[in-house]
Amino acid sequence: MKYPWFLVVLLCGCAAQPPVSSAPEQPAAPSAAPAASQPAAENAALEHELANRFLREKLAEHGELLLCSQKAYLACFGIGKSHCLKETAPFRGQCFNAAAARAGELDLGHNDARFGALFISCMVGQHLLDYGAGSNRIAACLDRSHYDQGITAPVLWR
Repeated sequence: MKYPWFLVVLLCGCAAQPPVSSAPEQPAAPSAAPAASQPAAENAALEHELANRFLREKLAEHGELLLCSQKAYLACFGIGKSHCLKETAPFRGQCFNAAAARAGELDLGHNDARFGALFISCMVGQHLLDYGAGSNRIAACLDRSHYDQGITAPVLWR
């Protein structure tokens, strides 16, 4: 059975990315005072870390909302939002822990977009398992569905 990896799209706009500089790195000039860019780099790293912690915290609190807020996802399963939340909430913690363990194995560091993809993949897989024989039909529906990326941030800010 093919698991729908397309749901990774749900997290594309949420994970903070580290700042990218097009300027080549310059060796630090010897000086008694820290370089002026050092505080800016430290602030960017701190902001990135806080954003990543926020994403993981929100996924741990109510990550199932990312799935159950998608009309296409609900249509494929033939259920309503409250039913979806009831079905998926029990394995949120298991999927969060599995994603964290797998992220550690892969040495992802602060790559929370990948962490989110692992989490969502687990959630969808567990949900499909609950549907037994009907899971192939549901998975096919999920693979050809279109998802609203714009709801990701509002869902996580709850």
